[in-house]
Amino acid sequence: MLKREMSEGARQLGDALSPKLTQKALAQALGVTPQAVSSWVVGRARPSPPLRAAIERITGIPADAWLTDQERALIESVQAPRSA
Repeated sequence: MLKREMSEGARQLGDALSPKLTQKALAQALGVTPQAVSSWVVGRARPSPPLRAAIERITGIPADAWLTDQERALIESVQAPRSA
């Protein structure tokens, strides 16, 4: 079985959850199930880009925190200036 790379967003979301902001409360605010939030926290899945923006508004976790290292490297390689 392949090990999934956990994003920084998943780590930060786990840290952000508390008695004041539970998985259930976050799920209700986002219009998703608590199971969906749980799957994000453990790194089994990632929220869609629109949900990442909503999570950022609620928790302050940057939307790009959900990118994996591999995705970041790909974005950087595409954005890197090309030599003539």
